[in-house]
Formats: sequence, structure tokens, C-alpha cells
Amino acid sequence: MRVRDATPDDAAWVVALNAASEPHVGPMDQAHYLALSAMAAALRVAEADETPLGVAILFAPGAAYGSENYRWFEENAPRSLYVDRVMVAASAYRRGVGKALYEDALALCEALELEGVAAEVNDAPPNPVSMAFHTSFDFETLTVRPLRDGDKRVAMLYRPRVLEKV
Repeated sequence: MRVRDATPDDAAWVVALNAASEPHVGPMDQAHYLALSAMAAALRVAEADETPLGVAILFAPGAAYGSENYRWFEENAPRSLYVDRVMVAASAYRRGVGKALYEDALALCEALELEGVAAEVNDAPPNPVSMAFHTSFDFETLTVRPLRDGDKRVAMLYRPRVLEKV
């Protein structure tokens, strides 16, 4: 598994993967993807044998990103690398793609000298697979909060860059 920067040639694939990953991620068309690309600290693609299998869109503090979840972390965990979305192709489930992307995000967090990695997972509708993955990666729930539309809730998760030794 190799993780690399996304290229312009990846755009159509990322938008299609996003559509296949809804409702666990929010909608994203080509224009939204290009806007995110311009603001993101990194767009990283995990691939095997030159076949893209997953993508992570990551934001550093201070981005001009208007996401309410990003803004919540800016206020409550301000020195964090924010994982806007991680998507894995269904054909690559359970092949270590998510793990590779999160290890890469932790390396970027380290390189940027940030304090931790922040992400959210749907609580309503629930996403138990993603929650179990994040828990196995030592993320802790800071809070569960409703989104503006009122029908959805997200668990706000955080993992320090360096874990405390017990």
C-alpha cells in the first residue's frame, strides 16, 4: 500500500467514490471537490498496484473552510489536523486502506507539529464500522452534537499526536 498526493487526474474518481460513500460522508460534486482541494492541507490517495483504493481530505488549522464540524474543532481542539473525510472503495474494505490513510494523517500531524487529529463519525444515522475503526485507532469521543438540519448527529473524535503511556 502506498499513500501519495492526489493529482488532478484523481478528481473524477474521488467524486465518484464520494457518491458511493454517502450517507457516511456528505455530498460532493466536482466544483465542491475543487474548492476543497484549494483549501485542504492535503488530499492523499492510498493505492495498491497503481490502483487508487481510498482517499483522505485533511485540513490544517486556520483554513478558510466553512464546515460546521471543522469550525467546532477550530474552537475546541484548535491545534488539530482535521480529517474532513476518508473514503475507501468497497472492493478494498478490510485491506488496510483506512489504516494507511490514518497513519499518513498522523505523520502529517507530526510534520506540521500539531497536537492531534480530529474527525467526526455519524452517530445518527449510525456508522458503527467507522466508530469501531476510530476507537481501535485510539480516538476518543469529545462530544456528540446535532447538525443544523436536526436529523443528524455526529460524534466529535480526537486522537492526540502522542499517546500517553500508562
